[in-house]
Amino acid sequence: LIGRGHIFKTRCDTEVLVHAYEEYGDDFVSRLNGMFALALYDRRRQRVLLARDPLGIKPLFYAPIEGGLAFASEIKGIFPALARRPGLRSASLQEYMVFRYVAWDRTFYEDIMRVPPGHVGIWEGGRLTLRRYWFPSRSLEQSTLTLDEAATQLGTTLETAVRGQLISDVPLGAFCSGGVDSGLVTTYAARGASGFQSFSVGFDDPAWDESALARDTAARAGADHHVVVSRPESLEQVLQRLIYFHDEPLSHPNSVPLYELSGLARQHVKVVLTGEGADESFGGYPRYHVARLRGTYQRLPTSLRALATRGISVLPGHRAEKAASLLPLSLEDSILLNSAYVDPKLVARLTGSDVSSAFDARRSLIAETFDERDVIASMTRYELLTYLQCA
Repeated sequence: LIGRGHIFKTRCDTEVLVHAYEEYGDDFVSRLNGMFALALYDRRRQRVLLARDPLGIKPLFYAPIEGGLAFASEIKGIFPALARRPGLRSASLQEYMVFRYVAWDRTFYEDIMRVPPGHVGIWEGGRLTLRRYWFPSRSLEQSTLTLDEAATQLGTTLETAVRGQLISDVPLGAFCSGGVDSGLVTTYAARGASGFQSFSVGFDDPAWDESALARDTAARAGADHHVVVSRPESLEQVLQRLIYFHDEPLSHPNSVPLYELSGLARQHVKVVLTGEGADESFGGYPRYHVARLRGTYQRLPTSLRALATRGISVLPGHRAEKAASLLPLSLEDSILLNSAYVDPKLVARLTGSDVSSAFDARRSLIAETFDERDVIASMTRYELLTYLQCA
């Protein structure tokens, strides 16, 4: 931008957005590398541009109101602008009961929407128009790299990505649980950084406590490590705060220790890097194995499929039971229900109405991301657009 004649008055990243909009118009968002939710007001053209980063890391909500548009990074920020108390969206309740979160552009409220990940919205002439500017690649080109070459290239890519997030105007650290994903982030971030700080949460129950592993990982990375212990007695107080901050029902039990961990980190730094999203990108959850099994099942002769289903159903464990229930379904439906926590039929009985319409957005996303040649890649693309941007 400087090379194109733009003169910057600050070194703030926000100023880059204004100059980029002047230079490239609405398409400037596709040139941004990072996580963001932004609103840009064009006084000359009397329009507002809303945009959310490709993976939906930063939240952004909106609601059409009389004479304009209300938007905020929290749902509660929109409440004062509404003419009436927003009602519950019944389809969102059903979706939450099945999957533990509401995906894509909906919220729990009838009148409040979510800007989807990788979208830009233009409010002009009393109307909001949403347009997608990013979508996960569906390329299935066969790599010619050896395993060692691929590992080296991945390491370089990860290090470049982490170092790109280290540009900050405030003190920065990392969550380091001791696992592979956060351990890699901490290691790359701490390289060449003097006094880099990392944080983890521990538990009194040794069956759940991984703080020793986290300390070891941080020590190997050369980070100054801090630990907070999460105890049951703080659950009720923290849970009430979390519900207020989240504005919708919570999706994960680990939200409580994560909140306590954030409180610890806030005493030392203002920004942290985490390993969130690695399991979805690299197929780390057990449910991806179920999807792989479903792909193998699809290639079996019809005469053997029923036999395979019966064989899996007698195996011990809830994952075998779930796999057996998914095998007879279409590949698309097996991906959709692979991440379900509650049987949709039970939710239909509990709510007294059919749940199929609650899955419309999810089915559309599966149709866009699905490729029967690679079920795992299809599932990771689907979860990039659903689970990661709402969890």
